[in-house]
Amino acid sequence: MKEIEAVVFFKEIEPARTASACGQKATSDVNRVAKKFGGGGHKNAAGCSLSGAYAEVRARLVAELESALGD
Repeated sequence: MKEIEAVVFFKEIEPARTASACGQKATSDVNRVAKKFGGGGHKNAAGCSLSGAYAEVRARLVAELESALGD
């Protein structure tokens, strides 16, 4: 568990609409990522909902998180 820097949960709230909740313990800011997708929260926990197929939404959000964790 020490190696985990962030976690994301996805939930399909309706067809082609997925909600996500992000949490992290690293020095990155998941709120910054959530805001890019119209969501919000705070540095260590944030969420957003995105339109699109689950696989597409997941790929977009995970890519953005990986980029933020690399900062």
